[in-house]
Amino acid sequence: MASPSGEIYSAIRPLGSFEHFLWLMDQNRPIHFGVVCEVSGRTEVGEWRNALAAVQKSHPFLSVRIDPDPAGKTTRFVRDQNECIPLRVVESTDAANWQRELASEMSRPIEWRRAPLVRAVLLHQSNRTHLILMAHHAVADGLSLAYATRDILLAMAGESLVPLAAQHPYEDLLADAPIAAPPKPAHVEASRAAKYRPMDGSPPFVDSHIFDAETTQAIVRRSREEQTTVQGALCAAFLLAGRKLLADWAEQPVRCVSPINLRKFCSGVADDVGLFIGRGVSIHPPGEEGPFWSVARSVKEQLRQFESLDFTTWMASKWRKMANQPPDTNTVAAFYAQAMPHELLITNLGRLAVGSQFGSLKVEAFWGPALTMGFDGEQSIGVSTLDGRLACLHVSYRPIEGLLPTAASLLASESR
Repeated sequence: MASPSGEIYSAIRPLGSFEHFLWLMDQNRPIHFGVVCEVSGRTEVGEWRNALAAVQKSHPFLSVRIDPDPAGKTTRFVRDQNECIPLRVVESTDAANWQRELASEMSRPIEWRRAPLVRAVLLHQSNRTHLILMAHHAVADGLSLAYATRDILLAMAGESLVPLAAQHPYEDLLADAPIAAPPKPAHVEASRAAKYRPMDGSPPFVDSHIFDAETTQAIVRRSREEQTTVQGALCAAFLLAGRKLLADWAEQPVRCVSPINLRKFCSGVADDVGLFIGRGVSIHPPGEEGPFWSVARSVKEQLRQFESLDFTTWMASKWRKMANQPPDTNTVAAFYAQAMPHELLITNLGRLAVGSQFGSLKVEAFWGPALTMGFDGEQSIGVSTLDGRLACLHVSYRPIEGLLPTAASLLASESR
């Protein structure tokens, strides 16, 4: 089809119910997110532009805008093939600039009425580049941007990318699965609503830490020996560090949200860009200050029910019901604050099987995702492991000072 202005576009499909929910949430307060990839090797800016164009042709949701039906019945993804991924280039010799640029990008919303719902920043040096990818949460999750980054680097190395079909929303891919009974909250404080932070347009605080390969191996090994997971160990480290540094966390239950990868439940979904995540929560009452590995085991046990297909199908049914009665953005925000409140958000992408060598280019580090859901005092931690090294990214609009270095030190010492 051609619009009156001559642009070529096509409707891909209606938004899924969870995609619709995040579209509404983003209108109440921006919840777009980003990742950062550090690459060594000589490159030209034009090569990056061509690689972005190639990955955009491969992944349909990197070319869409959101088109709401005025009657409110059907909101669609519309692909606009004339719009390229915006690229802002920063010529810099200061490698630390990526944290400031990421913070700046997080303070700038993504306009959902215009394609595409992604943008990029290139901190370009002669032999080193930091690529920042930002996306609207309705079209992508953290793993999506990891896969998109890999495909950009494959294109940089001269490889051809295969065009992919647009995936269905994850709720539709679970349509034939039985719906189980709702889970029981681990603690009454699960229902204490969170408060949203004031919106003043300021950028968030950003901090980063990367563990060396030896320490990363020790964390994985010790977590296994203690019959828990790396996610459990991470939650324990940041919870106990926060309680050491902030009195409020020591005096009230702390809710820790752990996003869950649902791709294993979605037939035919592999390395696609899309929204395939659920959420789990562990609740930690006052006085739960150790021993460290007992807290980590508690996290694993509490997350178990959220990682099941039964819970995933139950949650999908909740999103469908909400989408059948389209609420306004304020209603959606109030629901989220009541149903999914948290003080700590730890998004762990796990071990990224995306490679690190792409022709003459090498990925030195991958950070993210950088995401906040808008709650006052929220501490968000993005975690990924690449080339045997675990990287943590701390983002907050009201940070607990020293949280990341204190948690990193605690996790390393407990894993020896």
